[in-house]
Order: sequence, then structure tokens, then C-alpha cells
Amino acid sequence: MRYKLILLLILLTAPGFAQSYLNYIDSIRQSIFDHSNNQDKVQSMILLSGHFSTRNYDSAVMYGNKALNLAKQINFDEGIIAALCILGVAHTRGGNLSKALEAEFKGLQLAKEKKFKAGEALCYYTIGKSYYFLKDYSNSVKYCSKARQLYLQNPDKSDGLISVYYAENDPFLDNDLVLAEAFMDNNQLDSALLYYQILYRESTDSSWKAIISIFLGDALFRYGEKNTGIDFLKKAFHLKQMEEDHYSIAWASSILARCYKELNQTDSSIYYAKVGLLSAQKVGFKDRMLKTARHLAEEYEKIDTKEAYPYLKLSTTLNDELFGQDKVFALQKTLSDVQQQQQETEKREIAFKNKIRFYLLLAGLGIILGIAL
Repeated sequence: MRYKLILLLILLTAPGFAQSYLNYIDSIRQSIFDHSNNQDKVQSMILLSGHFSTRNYDSAVMYGNKALNLAKQINFDEGIIAALCILGVAHTRGGNLSKALEAEFKGLQLAKEKKFKAGEALCYYTIGKSYYFLKDYSNSVKYCSKARQLYLQNPDKSDGLISVYYAENDPFLDNDLVLAEAFMDNNQLDSALLYYQILYRESTDSSWKAIISIFLGDALFRYGEKNTGIDFLKKAFHLKQMEEDHYSIAWASSILARCYKELNQTDSSIYYAKVGLLSAQKVGFKDRMLKTARHLAEEYEKIDTKEAYPYLKLSTTLNDELFGQDKVFALQKTLSDVQQQQQETEKREIAFKNKIRFYLLLAGLGIILGIAL
């Protein structure tokens, strides 16, 4: 059960799904009422939370909390960890990073207490994802690397529920994608390109390949292969438009807007920024809403200050919402609590090791004394 739940959650935290998989969502919603097994109900709620995390923030949080509450009622530890992680993903995409990290570190603490390595790896991955959106790229690399290392140490996928569209792939694909993104924004472009190219080559699903193409295109553009980079981005953009995957459209559009700005093609830059802003608004993707609104304010500032004003106002409001004083205080408190918790855990581990050494020493002395007598 534990690997089934963890691998399911890994798929849900990826940015997009194949269309035929999305058609299954209604039956999953109905299955919550049909299941007599509470663990199955928890799993269904987690699936729905993951689905809505790229579509509707309130629904994602609602199903995540329902899964968490039920898992606690039935003492289902794997379900608690998975629910905390999916809530973390929902809060990250909704722009509430303090709540995201609070949930994910709680999940990590429980996974460590229960010696649940798959759950521990999952928590490291979602924490790395949250740190990426916090723009703390070094910590993002650190936690995603820990997730990758743990998964490679526990590679058994035989007991996992893996969608037919990802059956050929590593269930930590999105972890590697986040890791590559963190490398890229941490100015480690060679490492990022290496990961993107491997992910692109090994992917067998066209929808997932398009998601990878967005970031591979960005990396190639930054590397100087501008035409090739834009080709990758546009192909991914058009495929995601056909799928109506607004979360991925927001990513692709915001990157295309930045690329065309660098090429001094203002009309194209504004067009893609507007598409990106609209898509981000549809799914409540605050990070991309802020980037595209800020981008439009800067572009219109060059040609029409009146047109720039509403976008400047929107970007200011979003910036305060995401990184305002209240959010900063909440985030500082969360990180302080996490640090204190980690220090206490380390003290307990050291005390336990010292106790073991003391007992071994006593046993050794006892043997020596026995021989001497």
C-alpha cells in the first residue's frame, strides 16, 4: 500500500496529465462515496487534490485536508504523509509557501519517525519544489538531490500504482525536472541541460514530453541556441493549448514572453505575456501571474504608460500577497520552527548513540572484568 500511495502522489505532483487520465477524475470523485475501505478513500481524495492543484486552489486544499483528517482518524501513517505532501504542493502553487513548507516538514518528520523511506523521499521532493518557488535554489537542489538519492536506494516499483502513460518512466521524473530548474536558475546551466536532455530522451508520453520541452527550450535559449529553444517552446505551447492545460500554458507563455523581450520583438513578447497571465489566472497560479503582470508593465512602460499602469498595480498587489510582511513573518516562523525541530531531533539522535556507546563500553568492561576474575 505504501509504495502504491507514494507513486500515485508523485504522478499527481507533476505539472500535467494525459487527457485520457483526466477523464478518469469524475469516477475517482464518485469512488469516494463507493469505497468501503477508508484507506482507499484517502487515496482517492489525494488523487483529487493533486488533480486540482493545477486547476483550482480551493478544491485542492479541500480534498487535501479531507484526506489528512481521515488518514489521522484511522491512524494511516502513509496517508498522513502523502496528504501533507499534496497539501504542500497545493499551497506552493497557490502562493502560500509558509503553509506549504509547514505541511511538508511535518510529513518529513513523521516519515523519519516511521522509517518510511519512500515517504521521506516524497517529502524531500515536495520541499525542494517549495524552495524553488521561494527562489532558494541552493536548498531546492539540496532537497531534490536527497529525494533522488533515496529513490535510487529504493528503486522497487513493482508494488506501485503507475499510470499507463508513465509506466516506462522513473516515478521521480518531476523531482528531476524541479532539480534541473533549480540548477538553471542557480546559474548551473550545464547541469540543467544534462538533466533536461536525459528527461526528454527517456520520456515516452507526448504530454509529459511537452512539459519537459518547455524547460529544455528555455535552457537552450539561455545557452545561445535561441531558434532551437523557441522551437521547443512553441511546440510545447501549442500541444498544451490543445490539451487546455493552463498551468503548463502559463509556464510556456511566460518563458516565451521573456525570450521575445530579449530578442526585442515587443509585439510577440506582449502577446505571450497576456496569454500567460490569462492562463495563470484561470488556475490561480500566483507565481506566473506575478511574472507576466510585471513583464507586461515593463513592456508597456516603453510604449504607453497608461497601458502599463493596471499591470503595474496588479504586480504590486500580487507581490504583496506572495512576499508581503505577513507572509515573510509567517515564513520566518515556519523556517525557525523547522530548524529548532531539526536541532532537537539531532540532539535526540546523538543522545541515543551516546547511550548505545555507554552500554557497549559497560559490556566490554564486564567481559574484561570476567576474564580478569
